[in-house]
Amino acid sequence: MLIETRLLTWKYRNSSRHYTLKLERRVRQLEAELRKNNLEVPPGETRDQVLPAVLQESVTSRHEPPQPLLGQGQKPRGRFHSLIGRLCAAEPRLCTDRAGRLHFYGPSSSLHTAESISSWFTFTDAIYAETPQQTARELPVQLQEHLLDQYWKFQHGVIQVVNREAFLNDMKIGRCQYYSKALLYAIFASAARVSDYPEIRALVVPPEVGSFRFEEPYLFKKASTLVEEELRHDASVTTVQALALLSVLCCCYAGSDGRGWMDSGRAVRLAFEFGLHQELSTIRPNSLRGVDSSVLRTTFWGCFTLDRLWATYLGRPYLIRLDVVTLDRPAASPGVHNWDEIIAGAWTDLLDIIGRICDSINHKLSQPLLVRQELSNWQLKLDPLLRYLPQSQPAVQVLHLHYHSAVILEKLSEARFGVETSNASPDSISARTIYTDHALQLAAITQNYRANHGSARTMIGNSLYNITIAVIVLVANWAEGGTTDESQYIERVDSCVRSIKEMETSFASARTLSNIVLSLMRRCNFPPLPSQRQKDWSEEDEGLLSRLRMSLPILSPDFMPSLYDDQGLFSTTFDPDGLESSGPLWPFGDLGV
Repeated sequence: MLIETRLLTWKYRNSSRHYTLKLERRVRQLEAELRKNNLEVPPGETRDQVLPAVLQESVTSRHEPPQPLLGQGQKPRGRFHSLIGRLCAAEPRLCTDRAGRLHFYGPSSSLHTAESISSWFTFTDAIYAETPQQTARELPVQLQEHLLDQYWKFQHGVIQVVNREAFLNDMKIGRCQYYSKALLYAIFASAARVSDYPEIRALVVPPEVGSFRFEEPYLFKKASTLVEEELRHDASVTTVQALALLSVLCCCYAGSDGRGWMDSGRAVRLAFEFGLHQELSTIRPNSLRGVDSSVLRTTFWGCFTLDRLWATYLGRPYLIRLDVVTLDRPAASPGVHNWDEIIAGAWTDLLDIIGRICDSINHKLSQPLLVRQELSNWQLKLDPLLRYLPQSQPAVQVLHLHYHSAVILEKLSEARFGVETSNASPDSISARTIYTDHALQLAAITQNYRANHGSARTMIGNSLYNITIAVIVLVANWAEGGTTDESQYIERVDSCVRSIKEMETSFASARTLSNIVLSLMRRCNFPPLPSQRQKDWSEEDEGLLSRLRMSLPILSPDFMPSLYDDQGLFSTTFDPDGLESSGPLWPFGDLGV
């Protein structure tokens, strides 16, 4: 027995030494990754502790009788049983391929059996930590800061698809897990649309110059190209976010609603590809950090918001069915939540209700009174931070604008506008009163928004639809003699019309809607509006665009810069020292302004 033990000891010391060294190196690498992710490293065992156990196991196995092969009627055990269980399991799975990309497979799919089950988040952390920093070096730093400020102020609180904290942190340290150049340019393009400076807006919104049309201005084209590259090579959560933001910008271009609709659909499908609709902690326990859960929740519910907004805007079915979603809604869990989570939760709840309203309208279904009560409860249960005030933040004002529009939309047909009041039923008269009141409140929001936050063009495209509904209701009510305070009424209608006209600089469809509204007002003999007597809002904008065409080389038909010749483009367009931090932006010298 002693001789046998010594022989085994010699065997284990020499025959596998090379393999053991490789394993030890691998263990050290794994321990380093655990420490980098602030995870506890389990204590190791010494050689003296391991060797006796190995020897004992070897000696024991030599004296055990050999196991017979599986015969008829015998059941597989161990790893065979685990493999069969995995093949037949009717449960969702999250897996990663060899490149570390995450894939979600539902209970009906067995594709997850061909995938790796390594930790995607640990794997991607190691990759992103080694990725070179990707920044928008082509743009002056102060221009980047201006665009980021505009995005966080006007866009982020409405379609909140980006986790602000994670994005800014990764951008600062140069890590590309929740930050990418494609996402950065998508944010820049979204922000340029709402900029106060026409020359910056021109980088994403094309002005109409005779018969010449700019289909894809610089920033939109740059962001789109970068997103397509990500889709081909390394799609991730940032690709979902960038696609979502770019889909909104398609509202700016005539005839591009279809592209925006499809881009939003790609974002939603990619979110399902990554399993963002699932509570990942129930599928892969202990695989997520707090920031991971927050980012994935923000991204998915941002896609949900976008999906419902597009469905409302175009009158089409939405893609995300809530019966397959297990992910908690923003701010739904107990505890303290920040402002981003609170307003994201409010948008999610409101658009869930609006989605069901649109379902009933588009499919001509009977609408239960429960939805009307849910709208009322939504407003009553709003967090105090989101209560409406004339000075409220832009996102809060747009949120309430959508609420009043939802009330009008919920049963607009009940009011039966266009039918003589003498022939209207008591229910119709009551409905007219309710909807007119909400239309007036919506119009008041446009007044306060324009007074406190500037032009209405900084609103999202769906706001254009909501404001138009309010104008139609108010004009119809006027035509049937349903108003008493004429001065305030005209003032509210004028604010809506001004808002639509201001949105013409951002949305192609606003021009058509503006003409429809003004035509309706003329047919109904609506009194002239102050904005119709003062043409400064359109003439001034046209003058700015005219001077802009002479000053910005990017807008010249003879100057179409290469997509990758950014440094040359911006070195001639912007002052090398960047934008001035205060005062009007006009870096092109004296143009006779």
